[in-house]
Amino acid sequence: MTASAISAAIDDGEAGNRQGRRHEWAIPRLRTRRFGIAQLGDAIGTITLSFGATDANTAALGFVLARAHWGQGLGSESIRIEFR
Repeated sequence: MTASAISAAIDDGEAGNRQGRRHEWAIPRLRTRRFGIAQLGDAIGTITLSFGATDANTAALGFVLARAHWGQGLGSESIRIEFR
């Protein structure tokens, strides 16, 4: 999976869930490309950014991936692309 493919998947799959001081984005699976176009599948995980969990000057950033996608660098790569 290329960086541009992951970026497109995150942009297209962004959940836009803004509840208070928490933001979540979906990490969708990319399906086989047809005619040079990446197709998005089901979500394989999420990225979460939370502010002020312990005090007003803190933030927490993390991701959760389905077990089948562990060990491939997809979570950390998705975060790098989303927050560059």
